[in-house]
Amino acid sequence: MIRDLSEMPALVHFLLGDVETEVVEYKEAKRNFDFEKLGKYFSALSNEANLRGAECGWLLFGVTDKREIRGTAYRQEQRRPSVGLRSLKHEIAENLNNGLTFEEIYEFDVDGKRVVAFQIPPCEFASPTTWRGIPWSRENESLVQMPRFKLEAIWGQSRPDWSKKVSFEANLDDLDPEAVFCQLGVCRLAAGMLTGLPVVMLPVCRGWACPIGGFLGYCMRAWVLR
Repeated sequence: MIRDLSEMPALVHFLLGDVETEVVEYKEAKRNFDFEKLGKYFSALSNEANLRGAECGWLLFGVTDKREIRGTAYRQEQRRPSVGLRSLKHEIAENLNNGLTFEEIYEFDVDGKRVVAFQIPPCEFASPTTWRGIPWSRENESLVQMPRFKLEAIWGQSRPDWSKKVSFEANLDDLDPEAVFCQLGVCRLAAGMLTGLPVVMLPVCRGWACPIGGFLGYCMRAWVLR
């Protein structure tokens, strides 16, 4: 989720007071920052965000590792937003896999000091984010090549079966008409086979599952002629 720039100072203060650090990295970056390290931190924070179920990772420039706001002149220009910062999205993407890049780069002041915040997306499903072909991760305060157990945790991810999820906001209008008619046909056939009587209609009934048609959120019960 892209934040409004006006929200960022409060978000920084929230992150500074949060216990969780594996998806947040602080760098003073007074004037410059090594491009290779920037790519490695992208990979590491992206992978950690995936493993921890976080919406994103954050890399903050202008903040020390002791969580003190000092300000940064990294790619600072007279006008905001900095063209140099904008170009980073393309520069960083050239060496990352899966077409990833920064979700957004924010440039703003906190307590009168310039801060740059990089919003980093989680890695793709079952595919660790790599920098120049190598996946990175955080180990306490260190930046390391991703250990095997973390790689296997991402590789072994299985997609959720959304067909098994209950949608409480859904109603009959959300059903595909063709699928409904198909299901009605199956239920008519099933009822006829079970009772030997002709089926005339299938009204909707909550809480009763057809033995052949199955449960569709709102279940269907066969009415038969007697």
